[in-house]
Amino acid sequence: MVALFLFIVLLSSILSSQTVKDTRARPSKPNPQSVLILNSYHKGYPWTDELVTTIARELLHVFPKLQVRVEYMDSKRIHTQQYLNLFLKLLKEKYGGARPDMAIVTDDNAFKFSLRHYDDLFQGVPVVFVGVNRFESEMIRGREGQITGIVQYADIGDTLDLALRLHPSTRHVVIIHDGTPTGLAYRRQAESVETRFRGLNFSYLSGKELTTKEMLSRLRGLARNSVAMLCIWVKGKEGVYIPWAEIYPKITQASPVPVYGVLDDMLSYGVVGGKLQSAKYHGKAAAQLVLRILKGEDVKDIPVTLVSPNKYMFDYRQLQKWGIPESSLPEGSLIIHKPISFYQSHKKWVWSGLILFLLMGVVILLMAANIRIKNKAQKALQAGERKYRTLFDDSQDAIFVANKDSAFLDVNYATLDLLGRSREEIQDLKLWDVFVNAHECRLLLDRITEDGKAKNYEAKIKGKDGQIFDCLITISALNDGTDNLVGYHGIFHDITELKETMEALRQSERNFRDLFENVSDLVYQHDFEGRFLKVNAPGHKALGYKEGELVGKKITEIMKPEFQGAYEKEYLPTIKEKGFFHGTTVFLAKDGRERYIEFRNGVVRPAYGDPYVAGIGRDVTEKILQAKEMKKLQAQLIQAQRMEAVGTLAGGVAHDFNNLLQAIMGYIQILLMDKDSKHPDIEPLQAIKKTAQRGAELVQQLFAFSRKAETSPRPLNLNEEVLEAEKLLKRTIPKMIDIELSLDEHLKLTNADPVQIGQVIMNLAINARDAMPNGGKIIIKTANTTLDQDYCKTHIGATPGQYVLLSVTDTGKGMDSETVQHIFDPFFTTKEPGKGTGLGLAMVYGIVKSHRGYITCSSEQDAGTTFKVYLPAI
Repeated sequence: MVALFLFIVLLSSILSSQTVKDTRARPSKPNPQSVLILNSYHKGYPWTDELVTTIARELLHVFPKLQVRVEYMDSKRIHTQQYLNLFLKLLKEKYGGARPDMAIVTDDNAFKFSLRHYDDLFQGVPVVFVGVNRFESEMIRGREGQITGIVQYADIGDTLDLALRLHPSTRHVVIIHDGTPTGLAYRRQAESVETRFRGLNFSYLSGKELTTKEMLSRLRGLARNSVAMLCIWVKGKEGVYIPWAEIYPKITQASPVPVYGVLDDMLSYGVVGGKLQSAKYHGKAAAQLVLRILKGEDVKDIPVTLVSPNKYMFDYRQLQKWGIPESSLPEGSLIIHKPISFYQSHKKWVWSGLILFLLMGVVILLMAANIRIKNKAQKALQAGERKYRTLFDDSQDAIFVANKDSAFLDVNYATLDLLGRSREEIQDLKLWDVFVNAHECRLLLDRITEDGKAKNYEAKIKGKDGQIFDCLITISALNDGTDNLVGYHGIFHDITELKETMEALRQSERNFRDLFENVSDLVYQHDFEGRFLKVNAPGHKALGYKEGELVGKKITEIMKPEFQGAYEKEYLPTIKEKGFFHGTTVFLAKDGRERYIEFRNGVVRPAYGDPYVAGIGRDVTEKILQAKEMKKLQAQLIQAQRMEAVGTLAGGVAHDFNNLLQAIMGYIQILLMDKDSKHPDIEPLQAIKKTAQRGAELVQQLFAFSRKAETSPRPLNLNEEVLEAEKLLKRTIPKMIDIELSLDEHLKLTNADPVQIGQVIMNLAINARDAMPNGGKIIIKTANTTLDQDYCKTHIGATPGQYVLLSVTDTGKGMDSETVQHIFDPFFTTKEPGKGTGLGLAMVYGIVKSHRGYITCSSEQDAGTTFKVYLPAI
C-alpha cells in the first residue's frame, strides 16, 4: 500500500508539472501602440530573421496588443545612394504622419542609417540598436537621452583559447572573412587578439582579396597543425552574394582541420562551435531594454551594453568527428544535434511505466536477487582478485602496498627489480627507506593523509647498491570506509632514462640555437606558402626588424614589388619540385632601404611534421651598390669625354664655318652696293644676308659650347643678373606662367662674364617656359654652397670648393632618364622640327664649363625639371 501511495503521488506531480500555466504578470495598462523594427538586411537572412522573431515574441508576450512593424533595408544586396534615398523617402511617407512609440534597428547598416536620418524619421522617438559590431561612443554623442542598445562583439579570443586547449598541437590559425564591412570588422577583432597568442601563426583568407573559389582552394591546402575560424562569407572578390546555406557547408567540407565559428547559426553547417553570438539571446537582451523604455524608464538612465551576450555552443556531430570529449568543454556549454534517446523523448511515460513495473516486481526481485547476489559477488571477488594479481605482477611500473606505518605489505616484481632487493628484504623496509630524502617522504605522506592522494610527484629513489633513480610517484591513501587511514598504495614510474634523453635533447637544442643565432649570415626557415617560421638575429638585424617580428610574415611582404611575382610563380614551384634553389633578390628593410640578399635554400623533410625550406643568406648590398656606383661613374666619365670631344669638334667646325660666312657676307655687301632699293635682286640678296647672319649667330653658339667664345669676366653678383633677366622674362613669358625668385641676400661674388651669364639664365628660363605649354611656375634660386670630396667623387667634372649656386626649376612635363643623358648634346632637342636648333643647352653647358663651373639636370616625367649651375665663388 505504501508503494502504491508513493507511485500515485509521483505520477500526479509529473502530470501536473506538464499543465502548469505561465502566470507571469502582465502590465496593467497597455501604453505603447506600435514599434518599428528597421532590419539592415533582407527577409531570409538567418541572423536578423532570428533577431526580429525573438524581439517580437518577447514584446508581444508582455504587450499582446502591440503592433510590431518590420522594414527591410536589403543592404546586403543593394546599397547605392540612390536606393537609400528612395528607401528614406518610403519610410517618411509611411511613418512621417504617425511615428511609432519605439524604434529598434538591427545591425550596422540600419544603425548608421538611423543616425543620419534620426530627425527625419524618429525625432523624439527612443531608438534601441542591436547586432551592431562597429560601435563607438562618439556615434551617439549628444543623443544619449534618445539612443541606447547592445553591442555585438565576437569573442574570437575566448574561442581561440578553447580551440588551443582542445587541439594543443595547433601552430597555425586561419581567419576566414569576406570583404563586407561586417567581415572587415571581424578581421580587426581577430587582429586585436593576435598578441594574446605568442608563437601562433595567423593568416587571413579575405573576400576582399580572394574569390570564393580561391578561398576554398587555399582552405583545402591547410596543414594538419592548423585550426580555422569562420567569421562570415557572403561575398567573395567576385562580388556575388552567396547564402549561408550554400557556402558554409562547402567551407567546412573543404577544410581538413576543425572550423570554429562566431554565430550559433553556423552550427547547422559543420562548424565545431565556440563562444558564439546568438541572435536568440541577443534578441532577448535587446527586448529587455525595449521593455524597460516602454514601461517608462528614461533612455539616458540605460547605458549602452558593451558586453555581447555570447554563449559556448557546440555541434555534437563535429565533436564526435574531431574526437573532442564533452568533458573538456566549458561548464554550461550548450550542445546541439545530440541524438535524443527514447527515454528523453518519452521521459514522462517511461518513468510512469517504470515506476509501476518496479513497484509490482520489486518484491519478487528482492527475494530472488538476495540469493543470487551473494553467489555472484563471491565469484566476482575471486575473478577480480585474479585479474588484479595478474595486472599487479605483470606491470612494468613498480607497484606497492604499505600499511599506515609505511611498512611494505606487498610489491610486484618491477618494484623488486627497481630497488634491487628480494621480497624478504622489502618486508623489513618502510617507504622513506627507499627515498634519497627520507624527510621529503614523510612530508609527502602527511599531505596524502590530508588530501587523500598525490599524483605524479617527482622524487629520487635509491636502490640497494646505491644507484639513484628519478621517479614519478603516485600514492593514494587506503581507508576502511569510515575515513580511518589503514595504509597506502602507489606506483613508482622510473623516468631516469627519459630525463637523460630530455637533457640531451635540450643540450642539442642549445647547441643548435647558439649556432643559429651567432653565425654572421642570415639563417632562416619558411613554409611552402612562403611564410617565415624562424629567422636568426643577424637576419632580423640586416632587415631592420626586432627579434621575432619576421616570424609569421610572408616573404613577399618585405620583397621589392617587382620580384614578388617571380617569387610566387617561379621560386615556390621550383623549390617544391627540385628541393633546392639559389640566387640573389632584393628585400625592403623596415625603414624602406633596399637590401640585396644572396641566398641558398633547400627543402627539409623531417620524420615528424610538415616539410619546410631552410636557407642561408648573405647581405651583399654594399658589394652590389659599389658595383652600381662604379658603373655610374664610368658612364659619367664617358659622357664627359664625349662632351669634350664634341666641343673640340664643334669649335673646329665653327671656325671654318665662320670663315665661309664672312666671305659670303662680303660678297653680298658688294652686290648690294651696286643696286638701288627698287632693283629686283635686292629682296633675294637681303634674304641671303639674313640667313648668313643667322648662321653667324649659330657659329657664336658653337663657339660658346666649345668654350672658344671671347669672354669679359669680372666680379659679379648673380642676384643682379637674375633680377635683370626677370624684367625681360615678365614681358616675354605668357601670363599663365608664374616666376618665383628665392635669392640669397648674402650671396658671394663670382668672376664671370655678365653677358654670357645672362644668356645662361634666359636659355634655362625659355626652356622651362617651353616645357609648360598649359602654364605653371618657374622658380629661380641663388645660394652659397660647398662641393665636398664625397660629392665630387660621384660627379665627374665637379671640383671641390666654394660655389655660388643658380637653380632654375619648372613644374612642366619633365623628361625620362634617357633624354636627360643627352640634354646637353649639340643639336639634340625635344622640341618639334623648326622650333629649336638644339644648341641652347649646349651653349649653356659650354659657358658654365668656360667659367670653371659645373652643371646638373634632374627630371622625371610629369614631375618637372631642375637645372643647377655651380660657379666658383670669389
